[in-house]
Amino acid sequence: MQSIKPAPTSHRRSTRPLRPNPLHPLQVEAYRNMTSAERLAEAFEMTRFVRIQLHRQLRALHPGWSRSRLSAEIAARLLGDT
Repeated sequence: MQSIKPAPTSHRRSTRPLRPNPLHPLQVEAYRNMTSAERLAEAFEMTRFVRIQLHRQLRALHPGWSRSRLSAEIAARLLGDT
């Protein structure tokens, strides 16, 4: 197993918690004009998109991982366990 050297300090990410970017006023208006069902459907679609992108990234980084290992890692990341 190779040891991984830490990135130089200038390339490290900040350790402060991430805060969501404020929504654009047009986005806020669009969400306010949606029904509850439409907002829920949008939330499910955004979650689906994130899961697909995360699956693609993890599969590329770890081609030897099984489906169950990928699923477990995706779940852990989405639930904040990593």
